[in-house]
Amino acid sequence: MILDTIVFNSVFVITDRRVLNKQLQNTILGFDHIDGQIETITDADNSEKLARIINDDNTRIVITTLHRFPVIYKELTSRSGKRYAIIVDEAHSSQSGKSAEKLKAALADTDDALREYAEIEEIEAEELEKKKDALMEDLLAQGQHNNLYFYAFTATPKPKTLQTFGELAEEGENPEDNKYVAYHNYSMLQAIEEGFIKDVLKYYTTYDTTYEIAKRIEADPSYQETPATRAIKAFHDNHQHVIAQKTAIIVEKFREVTLNAMLGKAKAMVVCSSRAHAVRYFLEIKRYCQENNITDVNPMVAFSGTVLYEGVEYTETKLNSADGRNISEAKLPLYFASDLYNMLVVADKYQTGFDEPRLHTMFVDKKLKNVKAVQTLSRLNRWHKDKKDTYVLDFCNKPEDIKKSFEPFYKGTELINPVDVNYVYTFRKDIQMFQLWTEGDEQKFFDLLQDISKQKDRLGVLSNAFKSTIGRYEELDEEKRFEVRSKIKNFVRFYSYMAQIARTFDKDLYKAYVYADYLYRLLPKNPKERIDLNKQIMLVNSKISEGETVSIQMEGTVKPLKGENPKAGKPKNDNEDLLSRIIDKVNIMYQGQFSEADRVIVESIYDKMVSTAKRKLTKQANNTDEKQFEESIFPQIFDEVARGCYVEQMDSFAKLFENSDFYRNVMTQMARVMYENYKKKEDELPFIPALFKERFLTDLKAEFSDLAPYLPDLSLAADCFIKTLNAKSVATIDGANELLLDSFNRIYCLENMKLVDKRRLFNTIVTKYEVFLKKVYYLLHQKEMVNTKNESSMPTFIDCILSFSCLRGLKYNQDERYQKFYTYLELVKQWRNNESHTAPDASLQELNSAVHVVSTMYLWIILHHVEELNRVINE
Repeated sequence: MILDTIVFNSVFVITDRRVLNKQLQNTILGFDHIDGQIETITDADNSEKLARIINDDNTRIVITTLHRFPVIYKELTSRSGKRYAIIVDEAHSSQSGKSAEKLKAALADTDDALREYAEIEEIEAEELEKKKDALMEDLLAQGQHNNLYFYAFTATPKPKTLQTFGELAEEGENPEDNKYVAYHNYSMLQAIEEGFIKDVLKYYTTYDTTYEIAKRIEADPSYQETPATRAIKAFHDNHQHVIAQKTAIIVEKFREVTLNAMLGKAKAMVVCSSRAHAVRYFLEIKRYCQENNITDVNPMVAFSGTVLYEGVEYTETKLNSADGRNISEAKLPLYFASDLYNMLVVADKYQTGFDEPRLHTMFVDKKLKNVKAVQTLSRLNRWHKDKKDTYVLDFCNKPEDIKKSFEPFYKGTELINPVDVNYVYTFRKDIQMFQLWTEGDEQKFFDLLQDISKQKDRLGVLSNAFKSTIGRYEELDEEKRFEVRSKIKNFVRFYSYMAQIARTFDKDLYKAYVYADYLYRLLPKNPKERIDLNKQIMLVNSKISEGETVSIQMEGTVKPLKGENPKAGKPKNDNEDLLSRIIDKVNIMYQGQFSEADRVIVESIYDKMVSTAKRKLTKQANNTDEKQFEESIFPQIFDEVARGCYVEQMDSFAKLFENSDFYRNVMTQMARVMYENYKKKEDELPFIPALFKERFLTDLKAEFSDLAPYLPDLSLAADCFIKTLNAKSVATIDGANELLLDSFNRIYCLENMKLVDKRRLFNTIVTKYEVFLKKVYYLLHQKEMVNTKNESSMPTFIDCILSFSCLRGLKYNQDERYQKFYTYLELVKQWRNNESHTAPDASLQELNSAVHVVSTMYLWIILHHVEELNRVINE
């Protein structure tokens, strides 16, 4: 039967993202329609256009973003008697916030709500209508309305989505025992089986990364563990050596897999952890292709805003515009869809809502979980006639974690333990216990909001209204501040959510919500310590190995979602520890390939072992060899500590005793680190000038043989070098005296040095070459070097080079005998500026060659000033 009556005055197609809005507009405008019946609100339109369309009531379909409604909801005329259909795309991401509130305020017919309120107040609706003010208008717009019909679409519903738009399938004794399901379910599994989308989990390859970090500095400062651990991981992930390793894998796998898929027309996406990460990957992919004469990989990059990398500001448009093309952000999807480009490097952008059917392969270098994992990987699932399969290569996530993320959405979604909306009253009562503000403050602020349009400095006026409240908040200790801020956040969040599904007509509660909402934006956050360890640590080694290609299979049953936990958060106890110990724990985690869920086990056992068994470990490590320590001594100590931890936290440590392979892995990794730490080393190495001089000259004398007739005696120069290292100048320079002398002494006189120790010493002599040049300059001129461009700034390495003719003249000296030393100087400059100084996988032979080059340049500067330095030092 065909109805010839109009069911809805208008149909609104709503999304919360501009890209999706444009896609929907193009799709719907492509249908046959009568001119004037469809209106689109584009980026170029102002919001008044939407208000005019709604008030005129002549348009049948309106396509717009959700964020337009807060701007125009007060400008709309009566909606009494009008019915609207609201089609919401990507409903999981937008329907419980401010914009969703104002959409209802804009379109709701509140006549029924007014009658309901009048009945509660026991007065006539007409009388209540006369008393209607802004407060009542907002209260009447809350809850569900008979004239609004929502059709909400999402592949990844959140708990709030199901409770707002789903159906109550089972009613429990209490609200939190209810069970909600979607009104209609077209599951991911069904769509795959019917051929509408591809299974993105069918060919999933993981790569395992193991690495070791070491301290670059002699000191051992303390840091808070969490930010320091995060900084160490960021140091590794952004290390040039690691980026280069992964880039080679990405490009070669792209050429092996992607270019052979979809008749050679397939494309790939590289998912990065940050905007800076995306820029580095893009530049490294371009560099790798150029150096290897690869012409069939054509990347683009997508990120928001500006990124500063190595002193240069980059934008998406700047990086993508080449070969005479000016590719704006808006044009990127069109260019990527063409045959000109086949790889897109992204950071958040295009991980959701991006529709490119030829996208076949994804390279993931970012932690993904829950909805984000499903949304990101689903970029590959679009159907195309030539797409037989998809391929994922993942550097960061385990198949079991991806499976866990997909399970709630694969066969259908249901919600258990939904939120009881009455929790908003609990939160308000908890906040009142802190006595930060009164109901009188709430009323004053609400009145102020009604008149704010008359004020010139609206932001200043609103901010002043909270001064006394913020003052009382700042008087609380850190733990209390965290607690109350968390409760205010939850009160605002849950009230906003509650207003979508229920009406309370509680004026006082609403005014408290308005006050708390504005206050929360002004409350100072607890500062998070941001730690930069790039100059204090170095990468010893990094290994990336290919794992299995698996097909991730889902279980047969539906995995229900659980509602949000309404309890306020608690501040994390972040212990402070020495950098060396934090590094140990990171190394154990990554060399053992433990997951983040295992961190509490690894770190707790390590900390307890250091605090309770250090003396025993030291004694045993120095009385046994490494094999005996790991196999016969350490297991008993480890077991005692592990069982003690289990007694204190049974739930957290259950895995340790339930999984014997995991137990052995933790024990083995920890034994290696403990033996290394507590085995006594010959820390004191006496400096014997004659021995050092002999070995120093043996290494270097051949370098100067061609110039021997023009240079002082090398033996005298070596003596002068030792004197210069020990000479006194000024405090800012002399701090490096002992460090340099000890480093050179160990490099040339310590037998059987470990590679990691030699690398650390090399880092010292290459970074301190600048300080040494400043010292020589001071001794020669009896004054400190100055910055030639800005005397108020410290002199740079370039200033150091320009201050000595024997260095600055090398570049222009055409004599081949001198060109060698210019090459050495350039290498020193390069190593000094490089964050790692030497590649972490450099062999001992390569490291010895680098030490030789740097030592040569130390002696070069001395050879040109032996006489003057000897005179000054002797005086």
